[in-house]
Amino acid sequence: MKITAYPSKVETQMRDFYNRLSETDGRRYAALEASKLGYGGITYICSVLQCDEGTVRRGRQDFEKPLSALATRLRKPGGGRKSVLATTDGLDAAFVEVLRNHTAGSPMDETIKWTNLSRGDIAAKLKEHGFTISVTVVDQLLEKHHFRPRQAFKSEALKKNIPQRDEQFHKIEQLKEKYHTQGNPVMSMDVKKKELIGNFYRAGKLYTTEPVRVNDHDFESVAEGKVVPHGLYDIYRNLGYLTLGTSHDTSELSCTCVRNW
Repeated sequence: MKITAYPSKVETQMRDFYNRLSETDGRRYAALEASKLGYGGITYICSVLQCDEGTVRRGRQDFEKPLSALATRLRKPGGGRKSVLATTDGLDAAFVEVLRNHTAGSPMDETIKWTNLSRGDIAAKLKEHGFTISVTVVDQLLEKHHFRPRQAFKSEALKKNIPQRDEQFHKIEQLKEKYHTQGNPVMSMDVKKKELIGNFYRAGKLYTTEPVRVNDHDFESVAEGKVVPHGLYDIYRNLGYLTLGTSHDTSELSCTCVRNW
C-alpha cells in the first residue's frame, strides 16, 4: 500500500525545495523526511523528490557520523570554474614582459624588486598584448610573482592648532569664485620642502617583492644632492605643472615657475 503523507501541494513544495539544495544538503533533507514516516518512508520520499534510494541511505549515513566529521565543503577539492591564470595561455608570460621595462631592483639583493606601474596601467598594457583582464586578475598575477603593495611608514605626524582656520578657508573660497567669475585663472601653489636625493623616506607606495628599506636618518652628508619640488595646479582647467629646481631662494623659484607657466 502506497503511503500518502502529504497533500500534493506540499509534495510539490518539497520537490522544489529539494531541487534548490546542494547535493550534500539534498540527501540529508531526503533522509530526514524519510525518517519521519517509518516503514515505506524511503520509497515514498524517493517518489516525491524523484531521487533514488541510495541518495537517502547516504543521507542517513551522514547523520550517523559525529558532527565534527561532516564535510563543510559543498564541492570536492578542485571543483568549480578554473581561474583565468590557469586557463589563459600566454597571460603569465605577457605579464612578465609588461613588467620587464618597468621594474627596478636593489643592487644589493636581486630578489628585491619593485614596479612603477599601477594595477590599471598593467591591465592596459596587457590589453595591448591581446589580454583583456580586470585589475582583480592583475592582483592575482602580482601576488603570484610576490609583489605586494608596501609603503614607507612614519608612526606619528606633528599636529598644528591654527586659530580661525575655518574663517581663512571661507575667505579663500570667496576670492576663488570672485577671480574665476572675472575670467582670471585660479591656481593652487605648493612649494614642498627640499628633498635629499638618495635612499631616503618618500611618501606613497608601490608594488614590490620585499619591504621598502630606507636610511633611518635623513643626513644631508650622505645625500647625492638636493632638489626643490614646486607645483602649480590650475583648479578650473584641471591642469598641473611641476618644476624641480635647485634654488635655495623660495620666492625667486616660485616667481620663475609662475612666469614659465
